[in-house]
Amino acid sequence: MPKEKLLEGSIQKEIVNKKFSKEVGSEAKELNLTINLKITALIYKEDDLIKMAENEKVGSKPGFVLDQRRKNVRLTDIRNDKKGNTVAQAHITSFFLPEIDTLRIASSLKGKTYSEVDNIIKDVPNLGGLEIINDITLPFIKDRIPYKDNNISIQVVPR
Repeated sequence: MPKEKLLEGSIQKEIVNKKFSKEVGSEAKELNLTINLKITALIYKEDDLIKMAENEKVGSKPGFVLDQRRKNVRLTDIRNDKKGNTVAQAHITSFFLPEIDTLRIASSLKGKTYSEVDNIIKDVPNLGGLEIINDITLPFIKDRIPYKDNNISIQVVPR
């Protein structure tokens, strides 16, 4: 489900009907009030704002791609214009990851020792480091990357 947020300061309340249990001027030990309220508020979907920003085709630095998992949306300067429309300033923060051909790298790593992998990874542009997680250890193939491509998984993660 899309992430919906309440637009700060947009809540409006209107008393539609109110009824007291006793008339004004009469004596009573108890007084009950029944009230009907009409409450309205504006909501927005962060995804809609992000899509609008993406349509503007703001470029990224060559060699990097947008990290789809990490985005931040913040609205400021919320006000009503002369026509009664609500206007706000949207601040969208995007994060980028290095664009890495993981299939090509996996192919170049197969069967290599961990120290050989370190040397290969050092030559990959925009890559800050690596972590090797070995799920299967065989006593006769120690500290070595698997020989089959489909047994190698590479994930690019932010710091």
